[in-house]
Amino acid sequence: MMEPSASSPGVSSLDGTLMSAADREALRLAIEGNYCTVVRGSTGCGKTTQLPQLLLAAGFGPVCVTQPRRMAAIAAARRVAQERGGEVGGEVGYAIRFEQECGPSTQIKFVTDGVLLREAVRDQALSHYGAVVLDEAHERSINTDVLLTVAKQILSGLQGGEAAGEGAGEAAGRARGPRRLVVASATLDAARFSRFFRDAPVVEVSSRTFPVTVHHVAKPLTSDGARLEAALEVALRVHAQRPAGPGEDVLVFLAGQDEISTAAHAARGLAEQLLEADPDGPRLQVHPLHASLPSADQARVFRPPPPRTRRLILATNIAETSLTLPGVRTVIDAGVAKEKRYERDRGMEVLSVVPISQSNAVQRAGRAGR
Repeated sequence: MMEPSASSPGVSSLDGTLMSAADREALRLAIEGNYCTVVRGSTGCGKTTQLPQLLLAAGFGPVCVTQPRRMAAIAAARRVAQERGGEVGGEVGYAIRFEQECGPSTQIKFVTDGVLLREAVRDQALSHYGAVVLDEAHERSINTDVLLTVAKQILSGLQGGEAAGEGAGEAAGRARGPRRLVVASATLDAARFSRFFRDAPVVEVSSRTFPVTVHHVAKPLTSDGARLEAALEVALRVHAQRPAGPGEDVLVFLAGQDEISTAAHAARGLAEQLLEADPDGPRLQVHPLHASLPSADQARVFRPPPPRTRRLILATNIAETSLTLPGVRTVIDAGVAKEKRYERDRGMEVLSVVPISQSNAVQRAGRAGR
């Protein structure tokens, strides 16, 4: 279980103020002086929303930003559009599978890895973008690995043009593809990515989030049922012991949709029992959150709850990166996720429940300190 330390007065939603002026200046100098920049920023530092705006301000538009999941792309687009005083589909837009909100005037575009990969199939140079940001680069998949290779080929073209002279290099960059590449994550191995991209400079961005205290269970829970039961027990204990109000919501990470459905049904029943025992007690609002939910249902988790009501958000790793769920104070992490694995004996891919990595655990813990 993760929660802000006792010294924190509450939580903060992600906005532009989370990135300091010194970090902004360091990023600006690195981006303007190098074709490729590796950015490692702590969770909550604002890199997802601020990097594309810095690139656009420096004259490297249109900017394309990749996200590992659909919901992250939509949420980031909405946030940046709000910061810039516009609506999604105008200057800021997004494109995911079967859905897009962008147009001819779009200068910042958030996309999933798969969408950008399909664009690269049609135009390997990605020549219609002035800059590309590969965000959450630590989340390795076939799509991201291929995109990293495409990005390196683009970088080779940019640096090859530079050999012909500065002016010719810029012209070659415009002809061959994006003039700037940024690889970003909170937990990537910056040195390895720097070497892969021909010793690209690394910029560390600090976060301005609250410190998070981490508590561990006394012994490992080896079964899905035991993990689910323990997570619900802790969530309901928090609900019973702490007053409900702004900044007191609970986020629970579970393996998949089936576990979330089971937990949501149980949590609603137990919440009704608590309310019957104490009619004047705080209410509990249960929100499932997984990739199969329609976008309208996913958007409900961003709405503030009624007075004296605590939200219990039951999520897969869809909520792990690039999302700020306002009001979350406590994160309960089951420590597992569902991943596609190829079973040689059966000759097919299956969804298996596997332990998450340390970097994933850090990302999940970061949801509590904002």
